Amino acid sequence: KRDSNAVLKSFCLVQLFTKENEMLAHSLYEKVANTISQANLSKLSRSQTDWLEEELSRLSAEKQGDIDEIGYDDILKAFNRAKSK
Repeated sequence: KRDSNAVLKSFCLVQLFTKENEMLAHSLYEKVANTISQANLSKLSRSQTDWLEEELSRLSAEKQGDIDEIGYDDILKAFNRAKSK
């Protein structure tokens, strides 16, 4: 299992969420860490990372915070779109 804390640090995502959403953020980025390798995540530029953060936040809102409703395919699609930005 990949270290989800490393993903959180590389994304600087903790800043996007308030305290009451911290567990949601951790769960989502743990799912990201289990879907996309740290090596691939670290290849994203800052603007690509920003775009991915926004997309994951949008997905979370769309699913009303239900992380189980965000599929691995959704995460991969968001990552691949971020790479193309």
